[in-house]
Amino acid sequence: MSTVYLNGDYLPMSEARISPMDRGFLFGDGIYEVIPSYDGALVGFGPHLARMQDGLDAIEIPLRLDREQWREIAAQLIARNGGGNLGLYLHVSRGADTKRHHAYPPGIAPTVFAFAYPIPPSPRADKHAATPYTVVTAQDLRWQRCNIKSTSLLGNVMHFQQGHAGGHHETILYNQHGEITEASACNVFVVKGGVIATPILDEQK
Repeated sequence: MSTVYLNGDYLPMSEARISPMDRGFLFGDGIYEVIPSYDGALVGFGPHLARMQDGLDAIEIPLRLDREQWREIAAQLIARNGGGNLGLYLHVSRGADTKRHHAYPPGIAPTVFAFAYPIPPSPRADKHAATPYTVVTAQDLRWQRCNIKSTSLLGNVMHFQQGHAGGHHETILYNQHGEITEASACNVFVVKGGVIATPILDEQK
């Protein structure tokens, strides 16, 4: 049984509980990050945390966990879930209010949740292995603030389902100018002329 982190405690996932009045549940009012870990080595730990803090600042969630506190949470989850190749999901919502109201409520404590799950070995483990994927393209119909890694992912889910229903692995999204923004559940990288390119991480317009 996997061990998760919830508001300062490590406990079995089956025992983790949040209030139904949590704004992450009611509004998708939160920020998340996913960090891969291969045999305990975290990939892009600093940039992931920086992006998470940028998102928290953008939606005004006043959580202040420093890098070492997050690193300790990550280390504990890796150790308590057997190590190996794991994805670490970090999630911060605004917290639980006493009523459902759109305005940011003052003075409530953010909900901090994290868990680990198995991921495949690093692609570098077999440099000659290549996995083919089939994709479909669609105009990006999500909100324009995609630089904020919001827990409200209904738009992504609907785009992913569009490809999934057609027997594809992913849906690659483009904006009104025909520029690729990202995929519904993945980043997009293009190798052309020996150059690796990926869409910029900003608001989509």
